[in-house]
Amino acid sequence: MRPDALACSAGFGAMEDSPLHEQTDSSTDALQAAPYGSSETILMVEDNADVLELGSMILREAGYGVIEADSAEDALEAVQDGAVFDLLFTDIVMPGGMDGLALAERVRTLIPAVPVLLTTGWADRAAEQKGQSDYALIGKPYRPIDLVRRVRALLDGHSGGS
Repeated sequence: MRPDALACSAGFGAMEDSPLHEQTDSSTDALQAAPYGSSETILMVEDNADVLELGSMILREAGYGVIEADSAEDALEAVQDGAVFDLLFTDIVMPGGMDGLALAERVRTLIPAVPVLLTTGWADRAAEQKGQSDYALIGKPYRPIDLVRRVRALLDGHSGGS
């Protein structure tokens, strides 16, 4: 798989090998003009290694620190072990006993004010989630500029749109 692509299950609202972002001069300029992080750290949880690597790279290039976890269970363990972060960015659909929504709820019991940004490539799950939670949502594939703007808005105390 190309590092600039997301692989999603065909037939569930996502296209196989969807490009995350086409690199153009205007999109590069927009990302460079985006509001950057300072000392904030994002806990990013994603079971797809390519998506985790790419998302982390986008956030780091925008000036954020990133703590990576490849499962909800690993992320929760990091939180319980005292990981310091300013925003939880997690995929909703992950294998194992805990999905991203359950993780967000558990993290919020430990850190009530932490902003949460959920993501999914499953269109039906995204629509369902949008109407049932107070967490922000960004669909996959997302453009780097959209991710950076949404994270900044949430950290600044805004809903960041949904």
